[in-house]
Amino acid sequence: MIETIWEIMVNLLESTIFILFFTRIFSVRSIYTSYRHFGIFGAIIIETAITCFCNINNMNYGFVQLLLLLFDLLLLLALFDGSLAKKVYVSILPTLISLIADKLSFSLCDQLFASTLRSFDLGGDHRYCSTFVYLLICALFCILFAKLMKADLMMSSFLYAATYITSILGVICCNILLDILITYEKNIPQNIFFRLQGISFSVMIIILFMILLIFQISATNKRNADLVQKQHQEQTVLAELQHAKETADGIRAWKHDYKNHLLTLKGLAANHKDSQITQYIQSLQDNLPDYLNDVNTGVASIDAIVSGKIRYARSQHIELKHSLLVNDKMPLSDLQLTTILGNLLDNAIEACIRLQHQDPAAQPSIVLSMKPFRAALQIIVQNTSTGEYLTDKDHALRTSKADTSQHGFGLLNVQKTVEAANGIIDITKNSTSFCVTILIPEK
Repeated sequence: MIETIWEIMVNLLESTIFILFFTRIFSVRSIYTSYRHFGIFGAIIIETAITCFCNINNMNYGFVQLLLLLFDLLLLLALFDGSLAKKVYVSILPTLISLIADKLSFSLCDQLFASTLRSFDLGGDHRYCSTFVYLLICALFCILFAKLMKADLMMSSFLYAATYITSILGVICCNILLDILITYEKNIPQNIFFRLQGISFSVMIIILFMILLIFQISATNKRNADLVQKQHQEQTVLAELQHAKETADGIRAWKHDYKNHLLTLKGLAANHKDSQITQYIQSLQDNLPDYLNDVNTGVASIDAIVSGKIRYARSQHIELKHSLLVNDKMPLSDLQLTTILGNLLDNAIEACIRLQHQDPAAQPSIVLSMKPFRAALQIIVQNTSTGEYLTDKDHALRTSKADTSQHGFGLLNVQKTVEAANGIIDITKNSTSFCVTILIPEK
């Protein structure tokens, strides 16, 4: 009876260690926040029940580990936020840690008590000691992996398959070797027994290094993807800023030429050639350069970006209304302004174009507002919408474009820029409109 209670306690503590390990890496989904503690407690109880049931029915150790691996994966997918790649990778770690802890606890206790391996198994004389060491090793490895798993991961289909195939083969190989060692411990020469133990350790080390290699590759893939995203953002911003510079240069040149136009008009007026004056003014209006701003706030980056987007929206038969008030307490740099306004207006124009394609009779419009608001800069971009929004499994908006490797960064870049400026962003959407509101505290 005492042994049974002890085994249940060990299984409960083991499940608690691994579930708490998950909570150190992932956060519970927002929809479950109110029931966070109930969800975690329930997961611990269910995993403990599965382990106890398998042990009571003397199920194969390898089968039990694979069953728990599947449960951990389903638990991470259902209860926690985070990338799929990271969830897949983390789901195999309890199984890997269990294998390592099992082998190390048997070996350490064998050295301490100089007894048979079977004495450390269920019902063995040294079971209490081996399970205590096992739990201690599990806890130590969970702490170690929790520190390593701060990086985000990105996996290809091949890496998904490699991760699980490696884990499954590792469980099978280690289980077979452990069974051989326990079964034939008394019937084989000691030197062969030590060789088998060495092989068992070698297999475990190889599996561990393969799993760590997959982690390194996945983390590198994610860093490379982030660099591509950052490069794409920088190229977009640099293009916008270059356009702003060209616009400013063009305006200066146009102002220089306009002095000559005024002299011509003055000469025509002096000679009372009213009809020619009218024709000349009409000619000037017809040939106004495209780089003349529709917006003049005094902030060159705002003027150039918004003016450019107004002209593009106008060419697509989209009305873009704007109300821009800025003061000398601008909390954003030109780079940050370009990122926020450029991406938000691009997204708004694209949404209006989609609405036009869906309903040719629609009258799409965009409203841009920028003004000081309670010691902060408020930016609002609202556009008409089809009401159809694509989201991922975490309910985050994602791009509707097919090439997700090159698109879908706009709103994400805006969010990162707002966070870097200690601001807040709010997104509201319904069947007819989409609105982004940003507040940036003044410096």
